[in-house]
This record gives sequence, C-alpha cells and structure tokens, in this order.
Amino acid sequence: MVRAIIFDADGVLVKSERFSDRIARDHGASTAEVGRFFKSEFAECKLGRRDLKRELEKRGAAWGWRGSAEGLMRYWFAEEANPFDKHLLARISELRSKGIRCFLATNNEKYRTENLWSDRGLGKELDGMFSSAYMGVMKPDPDFFGEIADHLPGTAKEEILFVDGDKACVEAAENFGFRAYHYRDFEAFERELEELLKL
Repeated sequence: MVRAIIFDADGVLVKSERFSDRIARDHGASTAEVGRFFKSEFAECKLGRRDLKRELEKRGAAWGWRGSAEGLMRYWFAEEANPFDKHLLARISELRSKGIRCFLATNNEKYRTENLWSDRGLGKELDGMFSSAYMGVMKPDPDFFGEIADHLPGTAKEEILFVDGDKACVEAAENFGFRAYHYRDFEAFERELEELLKL
C-alpha cells in the first residue's frame, strides 16, 4: 500500500510556458544562447553550486534584458503567478486527508524553489519538499532517491510512489525500489491512481 507520493514540479504540478521561449519572444534572446545557459551555469545553480542572481547579472544584457538581475527573476517567475494544476492539487488534498503524505521533488535552483514553495504557496498544499538546490544532487541520480528514503523513516521503498513527467527519472526511481508513474496528464493519472495505490 502507498503511504507517500512524491510529485515532480515542472510538467506535473507546475504548468507554465518555458522561460527560454518567453524571453526569446519578448526580448529577442537567442533560444540557442539561453539553452546553453540552462545546460551549463543553470545546472550548477540547480545543484546549489552557483547563485542564479549572479549568473543572470552576467547574462541578462545578452538576452535583451535591460533591467537588474532581480528584475529578470521577477519577470521569469511572474509567468508562474498561478502555475499549479488545480485539479491535481484538489486530488492531493483528498489523498492527504486519507493519511497519504504528499511531497514535492524538483530539480530546481534555490530562488525558484522558494518562489514556488513559499511565495506561490505550494508549501501549504504538501507535506514537504526535496529540491536539488538543497540536496546537492539531481534526479535521476540514485542518491536523490536515497535522500528521500532517508527522510521518510518507517516508510518502505515499495510504499513510496514517485510521479514524474521525465521517463528517465521514473525508470531511475523504479530501479531504486520505489513505485513509479510516468505522468502525462491529470486525466490519465486520475484513471490509474486507484490501481497504483493498491499495488
């Protein structure tokens, strides 16, 4: 029986336009240039090794941004004013009322993690979070799942359901010993959830 469910952020709980697409459209940034940033410096930010604000101070002008790094982060996060899947949050509320603990697991840097968790209120909807920014490791590294298991004492691996939109992360969670579900949309998840909880 499932006693805890771990939900991914982007593509599962969070629905919003990609920042790289938006800044390209609004400010003429090169999508290739922004893409390189996400594969290099931003990856280090997600592991807590670099500070996003400092990295944006170096990149903003090249992306057509004329304001401060803080302003660029506000622009980035503003798209997520109401980013959450309300149907999924309602389902999570029901699950929690039945004693199933629900958590966030995200590969994210610290400012966006805090924006989603505190500023946007996701922390009020869940029992806790696992963010790469604070853990120093990212999905699909097995150590990421090990951190989750260590923070859920008394809960066996097979009692944890890991829900993610990235197939590689789902496969890694399964290999670690969690139950795992490849999330596509809420309707499919809702249809299959009862069976997932029984397994």
